[in-house]
Amino acid sequence: MSPQVSVRLLYLLIFLFVGGYGNYFALWLRDQGWHESTIGWLSSLRYLLIIIFPMIWGRMADRQGDATTTLRVITWGAAVCFFPVLLTAELIPIFLAVAAFTAFRVGIIPIADSVTLAHIKVHGGDYGRIRIWGSWGFIAGGFAVGGIVILTSRDAIPAALIALLCMTILLAYAMPRQPREPSVGSSAAAFKRLWRVEGLAGFIFVAFMWRLAGQGLYLFLPLHLENLGVGDGMVPSYWAVGVLSEIVLLQNAHRFFAHRPPRQVLIFCYVCCVLQFGLTAWLTNPLWLYGVMVLHGFTFGVAYYTTVIWLAEHVSEQDKTTAQALFQSATFGIGGSMSAVAAGYLFEVGQGPLLFGVAAAASVVTVVMALLLFRGPVWK
Repeated sequence: MSPQVSVRLLYLLIFLFVGGYGNYFALWLRDQGWHESTIGWLSSLRYLLIIIFPMIWGRMADRQGDATTTLRVITWGAAVCFFPVLLTAELIPIFLAVAAFTAFRVGIIPIADSVTLAHIKVHGGDYGRIRIWGSWGFIAGGFAVGGIVILTSRDAIPAALIALLCMTILLAYAMPRQPREPSVGSSAAAFKRLWRVEGLAGFIFVAFMWRLAGQGLYLFLPLHLENLGVGDGMVPSYWAVGVLSEIVLLQNAHRFFAHRPPRQVLIFCYVCCVLQFGLTAWLTNPLWLYGVMVLHGFTFGVAYYTTVIWLAEHVSEQDKTTAQALFQSATFGIGGSMSAVAAGYLFEVGQGPLLFGVAAAASVVTVVMALLLFRGPVWK
């Protein structure tokens, strides 16, 4: 399989799973008798493991000088560990299965980004235009699993997710290897090199605040929509609007954003977070939320694109995968785990209005921190 096709299919399959999991796994758990706070704790376990394991997989890939081999290990481990979800919905087995699954799965995004950046360096292309295949996958995954639910029942959700994980294994083995110069030295030495990169420490802190404010949306939007009277089949349509916005922006990201100061782009995206969460908390007519979801193209798509490009431009070649993993660990890991636990309790106490109102306030803090910390020549 050619590199041009394989990297696009990789994002497609990764986010087919994310779309199905994000839209329906919480609903399946609620059907099995789980409380919202328990769902929040389960999700926080996933984000907690992001603190550690992306850096383990990232260092493995950099030391081997071949991210594709690491990708194969990750896809196999994730599928095998998720399999018990087919057999039980009991609390302890699900926690153990999801924890083991997550230990592998959380490495797949930084590895995919590393493989893609290596592909671009050799074959050319634009990261945004490749990454939109993940956006299409997210939309398709939500509607595909939603269609299965409508035709059968919510009991089919685990089997549909397992099938997507198995497809990702097959693709990983069809992808050509992309060897490069291995990273030298210990993990501690690599992290020291990274922390000497100008502007990185401030960037990581602000990105942590970005995910601390925003990760609850991904966990509890389906439940919030259900409370507003939205049926199962329509839940993915809200994310479809948001991800279509992301696709349009990423398709044109190189032209619109690549030549603008990253400070300017990121602060604008964080302001959009304030608007998105504030409006989601305030609006009670679900039809209006379609318009709010358009902001997702900025609050996640453009913000993530700008982050990956900034890291690629300011980190040495031998530490690129480690840098992407560090970003994932600090933001989706530490920030995501804290956000998931807080979101579960906030939703249980005050449902969507309280959760998203607090998220809007936290996003205001993110904007202020970005204004204070994004300074110096690396942000111009």
